[in-house]
Amino acid sequence: MMPKEQYYAQYLYGRLYKTTSPRSEALGEALCVLFDIADSARQRQVVAHTPVTGYGIPCIYPQIPGIPPYHNNAVWPFVQSFWLWAAAKTANEKMVMESIGAIYRPAALFVTNKENFVADNGDYSGTEINSGNMLWSLSGSISIVHKVLFGIVPGEAGLSFSPFVPRNLKGPHRLSNYKYRDMVLDIELEGWGNRIKSFSIDGEQSSEAALPATLSGSHHIRIVLSDSPPAAQPIHKTANYTAPATPVVSLSNNQLSWKPVDGAVRYQITGNGKPIDVTTVNEYPVNESAVTEYQVVAVDANGIESFASEPVIPVRHNRITTYPLGKGSGDFLEISTVKNRHISLPVTISQPGRYALDFRYANGNGPVNTENKCAIRSMKIDGIPAGTFVFPQRGKDTWDDRGFSNALMVNLTGGTHQISLNFEPWNENMNGAVNQARLDYLRMIRID
Repeated sequence: MMPKEQYYAQYLYGRLYKTTSPRSEALGEALCVLFDIADSARQRQVVAHTPVTGYGIPCIYPQIPGIPPYHNNAVWPFVQSFWLWAAAKTANEKMVMESIGAIYRPAALFVTNKENFVADNGDYSGTEINSGNMLWSLSGSISIVHKVLFGIVPGEAGLSFSPFVPRNLKGPHRLSNYKYRDMVLDIELEGWGNRIKSFSIDGEQSSEAALPATLSGSHHIRIVLSDSPPAAQPIHKTANYTAPATPVVSLSNNQLSWKPVDGAVRYQITGNGKPIDVTTVNEYPVNESAVTEYQVVAVDANGIESFASEPVIPVRHNRITTYPLGKGSGDFLEISTVKNRHISLPVTISQPGRYALDFRYANGNGPVNTENKCAIRSMKIDGIPAGTFVFPQRGKDTWDDRGFSNALMVNLTGGTHQISLNFEPWNENMNGAVNQARLDYLRMIRID
């Protein structure tokens, strides 16, 4: 959790050293609440402080420039439903009402359950991919009634009930012909709040708001709430926002340089994943005497950060060893679902120590900001699993554009080792059919 923001960071990313992405990620924030990753106090903080916009909680916040609405700059009703459940669990009545409105508004406006909406304007027009009658959006809408208002919680032992009825939606409510296992239930709900005053089964009062899994037949359930509000909690409602673009950094003569980024007022320099300096100009001197991975982050006047630039490592050549994979000079080795599914090459280590391994590659199967055609491969060293390499697409039909994959840090003893790159069943991507890249060489950098 980020102490200042009081919600969880999106993820860690980078090559040799990881950097925190200070964005919120709505589904992940909700799951941290629902699965008790956070304790109860942090759960309330997450729900109260994670940014939500006028049309709902965006998948991420702030947005990324240059990427069309889909996960970026988008609200998904099914994600909103998970967020609603998290709000109900933490008794944040204001957020519950915001979430219900964010789910019902587009369903009523467009007379169907769309997959996603543009966070800027709440319209489905302009999204990258969309459809109506989307089942996960529809099921999220149904969950407002089942999981929140009536608080039905299926479990191995049976059903339990934890209703949350905001005051503005106070009962009576009725849910008829609800089928669960061998039961058919008629559930009557009165009052508002999240505390149960009384619970009865077929007119008989019960001390527990639960039904055993062995119950069968038709039954009438009556729940009366206490008409008392939970403690008031805030929400972080804000205008949608787009972060600065990511700097594109080059290295020449031990000097980093980059073009000015629109909206940036300063640039944060990181070394090995940690902030080390700040500058207002578009260049920065570096030192190759130690192996340091540099990145640049653009920061705007509101303190909002871009993603960190692609890592740059000014390192002396005597620390780098490359192993070409093509048959000839300047050639490449193609990997796909049918070609070179398993490759192996010997490497010789003259100086034992810690090494960073990555591959120079090309992937022209799609743009960098959409699609799902990254190549994924598992690596083994001397037959022992050592990690996974990802080769994201670098542009549509741009097979002459080359860069480096993620890096894996490994400890290697002296002598010869066998490095293998394998297409395993768990290396399938979302595309399924296209899992392809062209590999130039394996690069090994001696760290220490």
